[in-house]
Amino acid sequence: MSSIPDLHPPGAHPPIRNALFWLRNALFRQNRSLIWLALLAGGMIALVSFLALRYPILPGLANPRATWSTLVEPGWVNGIQHILVYLGLTLVYGVALHVLTRLEPGSAPGTQAFAKLQRRQVVLIVITWLICSVILLTVSPAGESHDIFDYLFRGRMMAEYKGNPLAEPPVEFDLTPYYRYTAWKKLVDAYGPVWELSSAAVSVGVRQFSQLVGWWVVGFQSCPQSPESCRLLVVYLTAYRLLAIGLTGISAAFIFSLV
Repeated sequence: MSSIPDLHPPGAHPPIRNALFWLRNALFRQNRSLIWLALLAGGMIALVSFLALRYPILPGLANPRATWSTLVEPGWVNGIQHILVYLGLTLVYGVALHVLTRLEPGSAPGTQAFAKLQRRQVVLIVITWLICSVILLTVSPAGESHDIFDYLFRGRMMAEYKGNPLAEPPVEFDLTPYYRYTAWKKLVDAYGPVWELSSAAVSVGVRQFSQLVGWWVVGFQSCPQSPESCRLLVVYLTAYRLLAIGLTGISAAFIFSLV
């Protein structure tokens, strides 16, 4: 008890004293890990929201080879802000791990209190992950990697042009839309048939969805020249990102079941 700070100033009114007492218990004794995790979750959501506002998806498609540094004014201020966001995300993640590895008073492993606390922690983590994932759907893919453009182009090779990404490089389809967005133009794909079939399935799904909502166009001029093409490109990017979110969730469930 001596390590818990005294948050009861002399002469405080009962409502204030009660509020301070609750705050002390929340932060230092009862459910403190949930309180800290909620605060860290808010910080993480704020940081990824900053990325979404700073690097929106549509301006990132205007230049096929854009990077995040080309989407803002060049300068050391913007560079430092970008670095601070990454450092902040790393710090939040590290502190969250520290919070999760510390035991709550009165909730030892194997007890009902521990199981209840763990369930609440998992729910909070999953909700935070889903919120961040939805926010990041709106972020420009012109970050550190342009691989997602290669994925969707090769998926279209199979679904729309009956090509084989394991034997034919994208350069053989250089007159088709979105070719300028690819990074590995003269190399065949190295991920194997399971991924290529999955990628083709995503491409087929995008076509069916786009036809259903009236966004599908044939023989169109490639983005960024055509707004309709850019809209379809956003659909492709979103579909592959949803696939990544789903696979991440499945992988996390397997890891959680193991540990």
